[in-house]
Amino acid sequence: MSLFRDKNFIAAALGHFMVDSLNGSRAIILTFLSVPLGLTNTLLGLYTTLYVIAGAVAQPVFGHLADRVGLRRVIAGGILWMAVFFSLGVAVQGRLALLFLVLASIGSGAFHAAGAAQATVIGRHSLAGRETFSASMFFVFGQSGYFIGPVIGGILLNRWEPVSLTSMALLALITGLWASFYRSPAVPLDAKTPDEKGPALAFPWIFLLVLALTAGFQSWAQQNVNTFLPKYLSVLGQSPAQYGLVSALFMAGSALGNLGGGGLADRFGRWRVISVALVAGSLPLFLLGQMSSSVWLFVVIFLGGLFNGAAYSAVVVLSQRLMPGGIALASGLAMAFIFSSGSLGALVSGGIADKIGLAPIFTLSAVISLAGGLLALGLREKKLTPRLMVKPEPAISSHHH
Repeated sequence: MSLFRDKNFIAAALGHFMVDSLNGSRAIILTFLSVPLGLTNTLLGLYTTLYVIAGAVAQPVFGHLADRVGLRRVIAGGILWMAVFFSLGVAVQGRLALLFLVLASIGSGAFHAAGAAQATVIGRHSLAGRETFSASMFFVFGQSGYFIGPVIGGILLNRWEPVSLTSMALLALITGLWASFYRSPAVPLDAKTPDEKGPALAFPWIFLLVLALTAGFQSWAQQNVNTFLPKYLSVLGQSPAQYGLVSALFMAGSALGNLGGGGLADRFGRWRVISVALVAGSLPLFLLGQMSSSVWLFVVIFLGGLFNGAAYSAVVVLSQRLMPGGIALASGLAMAFIFSSGSLGALVSGGIADKIGLAPIFTLSAVISLAGGLLALGLREKKLTPRLMVKPEPAISSHHH
């Protein structure tokens, strides 16, 4: 595939894998620390929210910076920042560790804004407009990191102290250093595909509201599983290695669904993929709250991730088209909203879990996913009138067909 001959894409994809390997370890680290630090479900949700919000706020800020100084610099800087502060977070004792973990998320936010922009634009210019597929490949690397991170992190925590996780951060550091030194041709930073050369039309506020609710519900359901599934399984008596494996299985399903959903969205329409995936995904989420430890738990959690992930790339690319500013800023704004809405939802869910238990949270997630899928019926792209974001760079646009 031409994507894997493009150094810009390789750097973004490998960086995404390493950054989200560390991000994926967050839930099991917080679960592990919840006992010595006395973290309630509400506090667990709060620190998850702070972690995600820190990264979300950083995304539009560093996205704007990336539009000015170049995507490569921000991609490399974000990886390096993440590696350094994550290392501090797992090396120190007490609640100071939680502060460093939250600061690490800023580097994650910087990387995601620039990396998603890199992947989307490469798809527009190198894959004949297959931007959703290109973005989905980028996100698959991240979700693969979310799969590997909890597995390795759970094993390390099971055998050693949290400081052992610095070995994962070291690999991220090496990736960031490589990304900072390689040189490759620039990617044109225009935000419009070749068939969208007309003037900007009125901003579709109703469409944006429906998309925001759909994106928020998809993210909320995902964050509920990422945040509370390890704690739910821990209460049922499973070890860090066991609940790390099950959490990773959710992200494995999400990665596979993302890849399939990206290709289907370019062919059949993003709104169809989002709607079908979220409606279908509500069933395994509902079943998750009805069962404890059994072989069917693995099947259900995998299917939950598969359907939730299938909607994700389509949601992000559709959001990018509506956001003002350069492509990296647009990516930052879109994902900042998606991540922060999900984390705020997890905070609400944490408060509910402290009152009525963890199992009902998965039933709530099923209802949220179903609502998002029904809302997506209003996202037919024939209604979409995107606002012009930025023009192609003059030095490159003359070569663009």
